[in-house]
Amino acid sequence: MKKFIKLFALILFVSFSVNNVSFAENPIKVILNDKALHFDVNPTIVNGRTLVPVREIFEALDSKVSWDEKSKTVIATKGDTYISLTIDSNYGVKNGEKIQLETPAKIINGKTMVPLRFIGESLDATISWDDKTKTISIKSVETIIVNNAQEFIDAIGSNRKIIIGEGVSLNLSSIRAREIKNPNVHWGKVYDGYELVLENIENFSIQGQDSGYSDILVEPRYANVLTFKNCSKLNFKNINVGHTTDKGSCTGGVFVFKNCVDINIEKSRLFGCGTEGLNLYGVDKLNFVDSIITDCTYDLMTIDNSSNIEFKNSTLSETTSFGELIYISNSDNVKFDNCDIYDNDTEQAFDQSNTALFDVNLSRNISIQNSKISNNKVKSIFKNLNSVIVKDTDIEEN
Repeated sequence: MKKFIKLFALILFVSFSVNNVSFAENPIKVILNDKALHFDVNPTIVNGRTLVPVREIFEALDSKVSWDEKSKTVIATKGDTYISLTIDSNYGVKNGEKIQLETPAKIINGKTMVPLRFIGESLDATISWDDKTKTISIKSVETIIVNNAQEFIDAIGSNRKIIIGEGVSLNLSSIRAREIKNPNVHWGKVYDGYELVLENIENFSIQGQDSGYSDILVEPRYANVLTFKNCSKLNFKNINVGHTTDKGSCTGGVFVFKNCVDINIEKSRLFGCGTEGLNLYGVDKLNFVDSIITDCTYDLMTIDNSSNIEFKNSTLSETTSFGELIYISNSDNVKFDNCDIYDNDTEQAFDQSNTALFDVNLSRNISIQNSKISNNKVKSIFKNLNSVIVKDTDIEEN
């Protein structure tokens, strides 16, 4: 029996040693913007999650890194981004907001190692993993300042952040006659002109000036301002998006998202003459924060076959409709939190008896909380009220 136990222990020891040798001979490789990075302590896998050396990667991404010995916290800054991560904590912090970690940061052989996904989420980089070659690929975001519509279209692409120059107003229709060489962009023909369609883009941002909104405009009444198809990780901030001409009466909206994932719209304004501010189909995760939809001619928004949609601290106002102002169908987890919904009407409807502010069909977990709904000229606030959860919301003078 004792010989058997010793033999079993020896087998375990040999197996463990072989595994360690195999790991050492085949370290995980890291490629940043097509350039290999080298480390004193290689990336490793803990509890099924990849941990990487934080200082070397953050510094390679042009971040300044410091260490607080007392709190065991690593701190990184890049521009206006401030990141902190404490050893053995279950979350990191980016600009005051917590980011949940898949596994806590660790100190391994004297190096601070953090979960790979945290690198991407904290610095908006794109991370991919090739299991066959055990290679991590990191693509950082390229920032491009644009001063006219042609520069804007040329700059569109994955892993890019477009900043609209100070005092610049972009009229996208001003360049419609030119050939577009960007593979992610094409013009779609509409009744009275063209609309811009963006496809297959990942990790893309459009940002206006912090001092106020920057304009993105189109002229055709039947054109959507921007249409996104099969895109992910889209961010919009400080922009004013709409039409330049008289109000439209057909299909031209402001933002259209089809089969897109992870969209953030912050401190922005979507306005008419667009027929509607937002049209979502097949969207998963959209956050509309501190923003406005106003002055549209058909409705405020359409949400179809989508999930995890949240409107927070936002205004939905002064829009007219032929039937329903907010249409939600076949969708899950749509939330309106601390929103002000006012001065909308359905006076153009042919049948006033069937109009509503919210029309919810075949959907689940639709909620309105901490909001105010006032001065809306509609026959009813809700169609299918049983599908909507209303909490701590003032509904008055409608």
